[in-house]
Amino acid sequence: MPWTTHLLVVASQTAQAPELIAYLRERARSGPLRVTLLVPVELAGRERALERLNGGVHALQEASIDASGAVGADGDALHAVLDVYDRHRHDEIIIVTLPEHLSRWLGCDLPHRVEQATGALVRHVEPRAVPAQAVRA
Repeated sequence: MPWTTHLLVVASQTAQAPELIAYLRERARSGPLRVTLLVPVELAGRERALERLNGGVHALQEASIDASGAVGADGDALHAVLDVYDRHRHDEIIIVTLPEHLSRWLGCDLPHRVEQATGALVRHVEPRAVPAQAVRA
């Protein structure tokens, strides 16, 4: 039985990004994946975060990716990651941001800060297209 890679994917407005789905499909070619999608509450509020989470999990499952999810209890993305990340359960963290000129997460160097705080392997996925509802997140 092949090893299942457990990924913590952190996204908000990009939770259904085609680049994320393509990236995870490519990763799945080398073995089974299990994804936990984390959507921090942040500025959009809990209800909007839950909508993004449900849409993202559905999109991943439609792409035949084993996915579940959680809404981050903390409005700060780093704190939300620290609340959910478990080094015994997650093999790596993937942070999906808006393009650099719109991304608050890249502006505060979130991928590097998460890597330092967790010691985990952190990868960054940046969609080329901007979601229609994107407003500096």
